[in-house]
Amino acid sequence: MANETQTPPTIESLTEELAAEKQAKVALEQLHTTLQTQFDTVVASHQAYETKLATSAAALTQATSDLADATKVATEQHETITSLTEQLEKLQANPEAYSTIVVDKTTYEVQTKGFQYKKQEYTVADLIKDKALQKELVKKGVGFLVAKTA
Repeated sequence: MANETQTPPTIESLTEELAAEKQAKVALEQLHTTLQTQFDTVVASHQAYETKLATSAAALTQATSDLADATKVATEQHETITSLTEQLEKLQANPEAYSTIVVDKTTYEVQTKGFQYKKQEYTVADLIKDKALQKELVKKGVGFLVAKTA
């Protein structure tokens, strides 16, 4: 084996190596700053999209609820129109006949032209339009609502 001896580094070579390390450090710090800025931009963009998504989800939920409400109103209006059409046809065929309402699948003749309930005046037309009032009056058993037998 040959005896190899290492030569000790010189001050100039160490100074050059130190300068190169400092340049590398500066370059890495600049790269780190650039990457951190890009990361912060991506995070901010992501948060903005999450906010938009949450807003859109809330708007969709509200629109779905509004649609369900509108559908319910449309269905109730359709039922009212159908009922009024049937009653009109019956009255045209027999002007002396009573109007009818249907509560819980039972048909009731409305044997009055008008009535007062809870200090308010109602007509038969008011009663026909108000399903909640119909149920309430049937539950109370008012005399002018007479159940029809089949």
